[in-house]
Amino acid sequence: MKANDDVEFLEENSSDENDKNKKETKADKKRITRSEKYENLLEKKENKEVEDEGMRKRSKKKLKFKKGLGQTIFCLISFLFMVGCFVFYGSRMIHYYKIYNPKGSKQEPLATSIMKKASVVYEGAGIYKESGNYLYKGKDVNNYLKFSNLIWRIVKIANDNTVEIVLDDPLNIMAFDFGTSNFDDSDISDYLNSDFVKYLNTDQLDKVVVCNDEISDLTKLTCDASTVNHYVKLPDVSDFLNSIAEDSYMTDENETLWLYNKKSKKEAWYASGYNLSSSKMDVFNGIKPVVVLKSTNTLLGGTGTKEDPYRVEKEEQKMKLGSYVTIGEDHWVVYKEEKDMLRLTLAQLDTSVKTRPFSTNKNIYDVKDTGSIASYLNTYYYEDMDYKNLLLEANWYTGNYQTSYKNIYQEEAKAYVGMLNVADFKMGVFSDYYYLTTPTEDNLVYIYGNSLLESNVNSYEYYRPAIAIKNSVQIKSGRGSEKDPFILEVK
Repeated sequence: MKANDDVEFLEENSSDENDKNKKETKADKKRITRSEKYENLLEKKENKEVEDEGMRKRSKKKLKFKKGLGQTIFCLISFLFMVGCFVFYGSRMIHYYKIYNPKGSKQEPLATSIMKKASVVYEGAGIYKESGNYLYKGKDVNNYLKFSNLIWRIVKIANDNTVEIVLDDPLNIMAFDFGTSNFDDSDISDYLNSDFVKYLNTDQLDKVVVCNDEISDLTKLTCDASTVNHYVKLPDVSDFLNSIAEDSYMTDENETLWLYNKKSKKEAWYASGYNLSSSKMDVFNGIKPVVVLKSTNTLLGGTGTKEDPYRVEKEEQKMKLGSYVTIGEDHWVVYKEEKDMLRLTLAQLDTSVKTRPFSTNKNIYDVKDTGSIASYLNTYYYEDMDYKNLLLEANWYTGNYQTSYKNIYQEEAKAYVGMLNVADFKMGVFSDYYYLTTPTEDNLVYIYGNSLLESNVNSYEYYRPAIAIKNSVQIKSGRGSEKDPFILEVK
């Protein structure tokens, strides 16, 4: 019984152990399963993160690709645009270059170009070579040059390739000064280097050398003392003497011309015809400015004749000092440029009409003076114009010429039609005398022609009207030369 009981007990214990083992096995299986699930979850999470990272990388690649493609397209379009601009503007540049530089017209230094075509002579009119310089002599020589819209004559081509030129027609007839014979300090120097120089392109000019030595003996010309202060001077004694070969391009037989050299403190030299003389400085002689073109100037065209002068500047479709202008049936020339207007005077005297007295009793230009030139020009003459709407009422200077040309600006008269005064630039050469608005002593008035003279106010002389117009008036056609003047719009 005991033995059976023990067996049963053992069996019971064995059964209990089996049950316990089974429980432990189930528990173990349960624990493994949770662990595996957890690990599986972690693994899935990691896989998802890897997949997400892969997707992000692929998205970035796509974005990067799209961005790179956009930049490539933008760069390509920009490149094509730049190429198009280059082709367009390059073709336009070539087009205009061909217009202004026709085939076969090579630009080269002015001095070199002229000397290539010149033939040196040893007698008569022509170009001479002396001490390394080339000088023009005689009257009938092709030494015409256009500069700053004015016609000049070449005096010499220096060995440094600078070119000295003198104005072809006299600019005016005036006194040298009323006290000094030293050019740098004179009234005439102030006139040239204050009033006249404003119309010149000084970028193309060198300053001029002025010899200050007194020349009492024409066989002994020296230049021990000199100055280089200005752009404009007068011809000197040696320039004038070197220009003569029987006759000279600088003067005519009946013409006088100031030179800048002084003979003494009380006298200065001047040319009379083809001879030299000296006088006090308050005598009236012609003025021809002299300037020096830089060696860097190039020849743009021309053959040196009067009809086709050498050119060193491009022509502009613009009215300037010296431009010839046709308005209606009248022919004018510009003699002064101001801020917003131009002053013009008749290009030729109307010698077909009768001469008139300046006034019946006074030497002042006054439109209210019945029977005077001023009254006639601002009534009958003015009313006969078919372009009155272009004219401006302006001040016409009537001051007395006493100790300086600047005295003239101290008095003025207002009118639509005026006349030139002593200080105004005189465009053109006239053998007949015409009245100026400048009075003088003893109730006289100045007249201008081959010289500057005084006249009684009741003397019958020619008159040369002057007008003022806006500088914005439209140009219809023309080039502004004497033979091809600008034609203005008349409404």
